Amino acid sequence: EGGRGRGRGWGDSMAHVPAVPEGCVLTFGAIADVQYWDGDDAYNFAKTALRRYRNSLKNVEIAVEAWQASNVGMIVQLGDIIDGKCAGDKDGHGRTAEDALQAVLGRMAKCSSSAKTLHILGNHELYNFSRETLEKRLGCPAHGTHRPVPGWVFLTLDPYDISTISPAPPHTVEEAFTYLEERNHNNVRESASWVEGLEGVDRR
Repeated sequence: EGGRGRGRGWGDSMAHVPAVPEGCVLTFGAIADVQYWDGDDAYNFAKTALRRYRNSLKNVEIAVEAWQASNVGMIVQLGDIIDGKCAGDKDGHGRTAEDALQAVLGRMAKCSSSAKTLHILGNHELYNFSRETLEKRLGCPAHGTHRPVPGWVFLTLDPYDISTISPAPPHTVEEAFTYLEERNHNNVRESASWVEGLEGVDRR
């Protein structure tokens, strides 16, 4: 995840950027789980990893440098571009989710192909914005098709079509809870250890 980086990465040396094969029809840069927040380092929900929220902007810059060196034709942002902590100015410093979003998008815009960015919904986007706002701000409908070049189609699906996240339609929220309760003995309606006692694929 972007927020868990050390501050330096493979992008430090452009010698690591692979050459584009001759005759290549499409190249794209991909990035996921930036989870930027203008806040101090903190552990994730499971207390298993230290998230370096501010450092994630540096990782975006490293990615942009690599994309530029490879002259990618487009960017695919795979969700969680900002962190759920951005919602509601949790530490009272007046910082907003929009500020955080602009900080990331501003850095991505330095890539010459940034105008051709395909954004995918993540749960952290939905903690901060409505689907309608995200479609306007990022141009990312919950599902659809994207045709960057002839012969290529990116099909995007809504991973939160049936979801317990409150921006989902109310009837799908209840449907999601029913589905979970049939498969999970824990109390999934409250913030608790939802995966306690579950093993293997049941933890998913």
